[in-house]
Amino acid sequence: MATPSKAWLLRLAQDCLVAVSPGYMVEYLPSARMIPVPLTPRHAPGVLVWRSRLIPVLDLGILLTDSPPVATPQRRAMVLAYQALPGAVVHHGALFVQAPPTEIDVTDGMACALPDKPAIWEQLSHACFLYEKQRVPVINLLWVFMRSYASLPHSVPEAVVHDPLPAALGMENPAPGII
Repeated sequence: MATPSKAWLLRLAQDCLVAVSPGYMVEYLPSARMIPVPLTPRHAPGVLVWRSRLIPVLDLGILLTDSPPVATPQRRAMVLAYQALPGAVVHHGALFVQAPPTEIDVTDGMACALPDKPAIWEQLSHACFLYEKQRVPVINLLWVFMRSYASLPHSVPEAVVHDPLPAALGMENPAPGII
């Protein structure tokens, strides 16, 4: 039997869980204050001040469900790290979450198809597994943050969106030394 890999579950909305590899996790913020940025998409409402830096914050719950935007000035957020390519500059961004992250074990036998709806799952994630009878997509952070703030072509070169997550999330830290 294969050795289980670790993954972190992030609850983006009531019925929306996603997974992130431990190497991307940086810091959970139980009370993050967002600075609104005008003229941004609904799911990309602003930035957070984190360790004296401005980082983008996304509300993927709005994008992936019918959830209305949360109107509270302070919300839970998860700061994440990502890179375009191994050895490239490490970038940070945050996702609004509804609960603290949960670490779980994942095995190859848990693999499943992505949820059918919304169709954007095919672009946001590159794998999926079944956890407690719920499909949990593994999100591609580079694609998520770049597509939310930049005008990229619909066909992004594989080198730009490649995420070295092997099956069942078994991977090395994509940003060594930062976590």
